[in-house]
Amino acid sequence: MVKDTGPIELFQDSVRLHHVFEETTQPFRLDLWRYCVSLTGSQWDGEDLFQETLIKAYGSLFQRAYSPTNIKSYIFRMATNQWIDECRKRKIALDEWTDEEGAVEQTYDSFELTLGVTFLTTILTPRQAAALLLVDVLGFHAGEAAGMLQTSVQSIYSSIKRARNKLAERKNDMKDFSISAHSSEQEKVIQAYLNAMQEGDVEGVLALYSDHITNDTRPGFQEFTKEEVRKGSLQYGFSALHAERRLLWGRHVMIKLVDTEAGPALHDVQFQQVEDGKIVYHRSYFFCREFLTEAAKELNVAVQRRKPPVDWSHID
Repeated sequence: MVKDTGPIELFQDSVRLHHVFEETTQPFRLDLWRYCVSLTGSQWDGEDLFQETLIKAYGSLFQRAYSPTNIKSYIFRMATNQWIDECRKRKIALDEWTDEEGAVEQTYDSFELTLGVTFLTTILTPRQAAALLLVDVLGFHAGEAAGMLQTSVQSIYSSIKRARNKLAERKNDMKDFSISAHSSEQEKVIQAYLNAMQEGDVEGVLALYSDHITNDTRPGFQEFTKEEVRKGSLQYGFSALHAERRLLWGRHVMIKLVDTEAGPALHDVQFQQVEDGKIVYHRSYFFCREFLTEAAKELNVAVQRRKPPVDWSHID
């Protein structure tokens, strides 16, 4: 007689699988995050692509009858396909690939590449951008990139050559991204939110929330109403942290800092969307290790590695 698996056993199995997945992907998670950022042209969109890829990879790897021999290549290919699918949904046309004779020289102007990566989504097709990033930026061999993109090695060389030519043509046209100013109404609401949070005023914060607010704290959890927030993430109030408004990667955000013996450390990055005088969307990156690590470098502070329920102190 087969014993039924109870909820405790299922939970333990889930925790075990998640631990295995974390250990398996840890050596290349930061490279994957940077690849997603480069593909999308934005740290913000890149984080979303990164999380979507990990969720799909986690579900896929443990549901397959066999495991891929190269998990890194498998997951990078999954990220590429996810991004291309998203581009198709947005009706971004994909250029037809054609093979060209001759290999591509491996020397190029790194300044052109630095500028070009930021503008890849507007200058190159998704497949050209992916080929350029995999080979030129991340150092994969053309054969590895061909496997990830499900094409031939010669097509990889052809795509890289076209991508470099396009970047060279547009070098003089590249402009800095303009930073969108927030409306005075939105700034007023967000400043009120910051003040209430600094004072530990839970009811003051909730008063600024829409009844149907989305509190997005992926990959940890999500809440979809004010009452869910009240009974969930805010049931114990706020931690004693310093919060301030900063500009991060072209976006006005709220950063939360904790004092340590070594100085301030980044605890969280948040941003809010305001409509009709209420906060309708709140995004927290509390659980996003790679994102917060890179954000801390950009903000010139350390990242808080141990903050219950997460502990990143053992990860380089």
